[in-house]
Amino acid sequence: MSINICLAQTADELDFILKKVNEPVKVVSLDLSVFLYCVENKIDYYDPINLINRDFHFKIISESDRLIKNINFGNLEYDALRKEFASTIRLRFYNALFLLEVVNKINNQEKINKIYTSGWNKYTKEYSKENYFLSYLAKELFKQFNVQELSSEIISTKKNKYFEYYLNLKSISNKKTIILSNLGYNFSRILFHAIKKGYKVILFTGEASKDFSLIKKLFFLFLGVQFIKFKKSGKTIENQIVIPNINFKSENISFSKILNDRKNEELNKLNTLNSKRKALENFFNKNEKISMIFTYAARGIGGLMVEAGKNKSIPSICIHHGTIAKSFNNFDKIYKKINADKSFSGKAKYFAIQSKITKDSLITHKIEGEPIETGNILFQEAERKSPFFIMYAVTLKNFDNLSFLGDEMFYEFIENLKLFESFTKKYKFKFLIKLHPSAAKHIDLLQKNFKNLKFTISDLKKNLQKCLLTISYSSTVIEDSLYCSVPVILFDKWQRFKHCDSQLDPKVPNEAMYYVTNEDDLLTAINSIKVSDKFNFTKYIYLNKYTENINKLFKLID
Repeated sequence: MSINICLAQTADELDFILKKVNEPVKVVSLDLSVFLYCVENKIDYYDPINLINRDFHFKIISESDRLIKNINFGNLEYDALRKEFASTIRLRFYNALFLLEVVNKINNQEKINKIYTSGWNKYTKEYSKENYFLSYLAKELFKQFNVQELSSEIISTKKNKYFEYYLNLKSISNKKTIILSNLGYNFSRILFHAIKKGYKVILFTGEASKDFSLIKKLFFLFLGVQFIKFKKSGKTIENQIVIPNINFKSENISFSKILNDRKNEELNKLNTLNSKRKALENFFNKNEKISMIFTYAARGIGGLMVEAGKNKSIPSICIHHGTIAKSFNNFDKIYKKINADKSFSGKAKYFAIQSKITKDSLITHKIEGEPIETGNILFQEAERKSPFFIMYAVTLKNFDNLSFLGDEMFYEFIENLKLFESFTKKYKFKFLIKLHPSAAKHIDLLQKNFKNLKFTISDLKKNLQKCLLTISYSSTVIEDSLYCSVPVILFDKWQRFKHCDSQLDPKVPNEAMYYVTNEDDLLTAINSIKVSDKFNFTKYIYLNKYTENINKLFKLID
């Protein structure tokens, strides 16, 4: 018996499809929002937990690595630009291969008659929630099926105009000066310390100062902070980025058209970034006395600032905002290099080593700059107060931002919630579910479906003060927890990824970090932590507080 399925990457798109289809259809759940919509409205759906296995994670990681190694980057001169482009292409390959795997598995189980899609196909800008491309992928990947597009909502492909950019700050004083690429990820700690130390701070705000409220901006101006942002000169330039077409097959299936179409979409951003690169070079040509550039990114604007500064002998330090850990196998090595390419493998002169976990990563991951054992700079710090919660920290990705192997999939997240709900009933544990920002909008529906769990998007530091322990798979909250004296259990239920070295025997007490792969060992590790009276956190972190560490960091440039 044949079936009809529908594909949607958001709940809004699914709602549109279901209102248009007048025959029985089963939803393919590809995103947390789609999954929750189906549960809430009692709609029949396919759960990828039954379709995607561990081997697929290994395959997609290795194939994506082969893809990136085969790319000809053309005239992308800067490392930061090449990494930005590689990330874009990898993500679209992830989307395509994941979709192909799920649909083929369904077809092997039940013969597919029709595939319904919205027909929405639009690209506005990178990481926009208004980008829709699933219909396009279905049309390209499933020519053997009857694909029904229900609309033709396509943004016209007008010729892009590229502009020259300049930086609005003409010159700097002779006073010692530093540049901050952003204030995200607790970079405000560095800003306030620099001001206290008598440094002039130039704060990068992107194309507009909308990053800051008026009150916040006035406060910083009062402190003497100067804002720097890109401005269009009004002069247009020709397309300057040339990247040869990608020719790539996986298991005899060509992904070339899909990847080249994505490449062409991305040329606008790449040309804009390249123009901003030139603006940075011009700025540093006029201002060579800058003491240090601080950034948390090795690609994009942060990476470009570092490279442009390096060409003028302006030193820089990259303080990574994510967890960097050593590798344990070839698949793991690829995944962790992908993460490192975001913030830990660029052209900076110095790289901050904020934990011993990161220090151990240097065993398997080579960096170009000089590692500096700073200790914690950006992670949370707090003392526990009356701890009684078990925190579950998860990094979730939407369909347009998928990640494999080292990130939990949304359907795995749901399976863990079911498990923790059962633990609350059996053992009276109190679970606090720390949602990733990408899932924050789903908090009410999640709370409705898991009434015995408590979901939160509030301040991490305050939440950690109330926690007995943290359960995670892979998240920056791991190091946040350790620096807040909260022990961690790495729960690898699918046995595919080990975040870092940890205690393998859950019965051993007083350990700061455990690695477990099944429910029984998870329960044992929880109980071991409950009866422990001390924890050896120094295996994973440095003892000094971030205020001392930032002071030590500034000795590099004093």
